[in-house]
Amino acid sequence: MEMAMTNISAPGMPVITELTPHQEDSGTTGLTVTWQPPSSPPCQPTHYEIKYYVLRGDMCEDTSSDRIMISAGTVNGSTFTFNVLELRPNSEYMVFVRGRTSSGYGDSDSQSATTGYSYPTGPPTNIQSTSTKKRSIVFSWEKPECGHRNGPISSYEVMLSNYTGDVVYHGIVSGPEREIFDLIPYSNYSIRIRAWNYELAGEYGPAIWAQTDEAKPAPPIGVKLPSSDQESITVEWMSPNPPLGKIIGYYILYWETFSNSSTPRNVSISCRDGRCSDINYRLSAVILELQADTNYSVQVMAETIRGVGDSSPVPPVVRITSEGIPSEPQALAVSSRSKSLLITWKESRYPRGRIISYTLAYKVKGKPYDRSFQPEDSFTMNEVAGASSSFVLDDLEPATLYEVYVVASTSKGEGESSQHVEEFTEPPAADELPKPYPPVIVSSPDGTPTIQFSDALESPYITHILVAVEERLPVTRRRRQQAAYGSYAENPSSYIAASISKDDLPIELTIGDNETYGIYHNAPLRDKAIYDIRTGVESNVGGKKSTLFGDPSEVQTAGVPSGSIATVVGSAVGAILVIVIVIILIIIFYKRRSNESAPTKV
Repeated sequence: MEMAMTNISAPGMPVITELTPHQEDSGTTGLTVTWQPPSSPPCQPTHYEIKYYVLRGDMCEDTSSDRIMISAGTVNGSTFTFNVLELRPNSEYMVFVRGRTSSGYGDSDSQSATTGYSYPTGPPTNIQSTSTKKRSIVFSWEKPECGHRNGPISSYEVMLSNYTGDVVYHGIVSGPEREIFDLIPYSNYSIRIRAWNYELAGEYGPAIWAQTDEAKPAPPIGVKLPSSDQESITVEWMSPNPPLGKIIGYYILYWETFSNSSTPRNVSISCRDGRCSDINYRLSAVILELQADTNYSVQVMAETIRGVGDSSPVPPVVRITSEGIPSEPQALAVSSRSKSLLITWKESRYPRGRIISYTLAYKVKGKPYDRSFQPEDSFTMNEVAGASSSFVLDDLEPATLYEVYVVASTSKGEGESSQHVEEFTEPPAADELPKPYPPVIVSSPDGTPTIQFSDALESPYITHILVAVEERLPVTRRRRQQAAYGSYAENPSSYIAASISKDDLPIELTIGDNETYGIYHNAPLRDKAIYDIRTGVESNVGGKKSTLFGDPSEVQTAGVPSGSIATVVGSAVGAILVIVIVIILIIIFYKRRSNESAPTKV
């Protein structure tokens, strides 16, 4: 019997009811597709075929021009679900399902869905420092490259380390930028960032380095004063750590420790070799031109382009220089006496040690009264105790110019000499000068009175010969006469007519010749006048003088009656003789009466 054969056509189109993400325990991502059989005959395909292609890989790729259909697999006609495995995470897929009979494939139903996320397979990109300050850095970055995100990138993990590798910041950031504070100026930092897809973390990318801006430097460290001598101190120090900037120089401040008026001075150290910022290098410098045996306080400051930092250490380090030779004694002064000089001085400005003695040096510099004098070449030395500040030079010549200086000494030797001071001893006192004899006055051929002066003087200290003229005035006018001689202009009746230097002797002087001698006017004498003429000696050196006049000699000008003075003097002498004779006679008379009345011895 012949069986009848039914002609079966291609199946109808199944209906996808659900397309959801699928995650294997192994971490593999995929999609689970569920469908219903076709509703039009034949309603029961023998098989179903599942295919797909990528709409957007990693939700960022554009695949519109290059979409490749991929077969995921087939199932029998009684199965209505299928897991499409090994798909890329975070990617949108278009999934197709179609049925098959013996006549072939029917139409496909399709639906799109996005796979689940996984851990990022790439680090953030384009990491850079967008802003740097002294104590902060702003970092920015972008998401991992497309294809390595594997999810929406929910956050970023940021780790910042200093140059030694110590972590100084570690945190979770939601966005692609972060400013990190509380950093150290002029320091290098490395940043590493990784992306997170919720609970799934990616890998850190390579470290990116950045440097904070410079600031004023910190104080130098380890300041020491390891050595010194009479005029210098060696200073050692190390760079600030951290330096906070590129050190371009150092300043060494120093001052005398115990001087209230000492203004700090500085030594400038410039840097060209890069060693100034090396925290492992010990720097050194020498302070020169210091005073010996003096305590100095020292500090060091560093400098960057941002300015000079604080000094170090606080309080400063102190060191004393070695003992040296002293500077010159100060304020040397010499005051004169007749045969001695009082020398006073003050301690050296820079003693440079303990003053153990002073050397006082002197020599004769000039003798105005001695034409033949030649200055001495060598000095006479007197040693004085170190605690002294004065000395009296005795047994000197009067009216003599002396040159004096003082030198201080320490254990290192003599220092610098003081200024040289010249001073005269005072001239001899007036009572030490030889008293002149009354002048011998002779009449010149024209009858004017003349005095002859020789160059033989009784004292070597006499520098001038003086001639004084004093007119004899009536008693009623003598009150107007001065006690001391001045010039003719000051008192025409009692004046000095001439001052003659010993260098001008011998000389013949006519009294009243109307000439000037020294500073004195030898005024003409008045007719019919009587004058007392005196000669004087003067020692005048160094602005100091002593003067002594002798007894007078009489001069009468024309018109005075001859003998008038002799008559007066004779009368006075006669009267005196009469009185003396009367007194003698009285004494003789009383003596005789006394003898007559005395008893006679038997």
